[in-house]
Amino acid sequence: MKYLFLSTLFMSVCFLSNGQLNQVFVEQITHDNSLLEDQTSYRLFAQFSNPQDMLLAYHGDSECQLSFTSTTQFYISPVVGSCYVLDIPQAFGGGFPGELGEASFYTSYVSIGLYDSSGSIGLPFNEGGPWAFVTGPTYMNSIPSFVDTWGAGFAAGGNIIANSVNGASIFTFEGNVNGMGVGVNNSVFLGQFTTDGIFEYELNLTTNDFGEGTTVHSHCNSPIEGLSYSSEGLNQGCTDENACNYSSLAIYDDYSCLYIGDECSLNPDYTASYVDENCNCLEQILGDFTGDGSINVTDLGGFLGVFGSCNYQELSAGDFTGDGCVNTSDVGGFLEIFGQSFP
Repeated sequence: MKYLFLSTLFMSVCFLSNGQLNQVFVEQITHDNSLLEDQTSYRLFAQFSNPQDMLLAYHGDSECQLSFTSTTQFYISPVVGSCYVLDIPQAFGGGFPGELGEASFYTSYVSIGLYDSSGSIGLPFNEGGPWAFVTGPTYMNSIPSFVDTWGAGFAAGGNIIANSVNGASIFTFEGNVNGMGVGVNNSVFLGQFTTDGIFEYELNLTTNDFGEGTTVHSHCNSPIEGLSYSSEGLNQGCTDENACNYSSLAIYDDYSCLYIGDECSLNPDYTASYVDENCNCLEQILGDFTGDGSINVTDLGGFLGVFGSCNYQELSAGDFTGDGCVNTSDVGGFLEIFGQSFP
């Protein structure tokens, strides 16, 4: 009798339906940290129709397994030293300088809602994350013990697979805020997984859908998007139809969307940029009207030639303030880099 322990635990009858779970959303983050070279962090969120919908558990057994796997290893930060959210310290890694502290924020761990052991709630980066404060009680546990079942293997970078006859589950109870959605998409954080290999998962979720009762959403038979996932060969790209680089083939948004006229890059080397009508990101060193990488008297003529005009896309080389115009407020910026050369 699969899921019997779940029915008893939550004291309600489970039935199969679409319920109020919209999808499981995967947020991907790439890194320029040398400790995370070639690695990607995958942050998982169950997203609901109603803020009062609730995630109660994810689970697996011999009939329909639960899995989080990588073809290489998962990154577990030596600073954090745990892969279970209840053992993740508040502001983990914040006390360690440089790349070690930064990398620790992307350690791999499982959760229901919680960002760390302090009670902070996980939130997608595109909604102001990675965390938010929510008032109310929190609770999370596992059957059997997470530490005894997966702790040693996952802490060493190994996989999580629940496919035994008796099954296994990570769960919370009704009334605990960590199981309820936050943000504009009513998201419940399921965990973070960082690896340089192919990341895959299979999920079975038990939810309490507001006004509809308790539902099991299984990757084995549910049409809900995102219950299973593989990073290999994914159609990733811009999913916003308003963007000039929208891809109708993209299933997962990779935050690459570009919008005509928007700034697409700005770095300390006084580089200005904008997205042109062909959806190209055009970059130009501020003040370098000749394009030779040096700011000299030749460029002074170019600066004076556009002085007093307002057209950001054509005159970005002279617009140091980024207000779309070249005027007295930009003179200081031009004089500051006069005589400098840029690679």
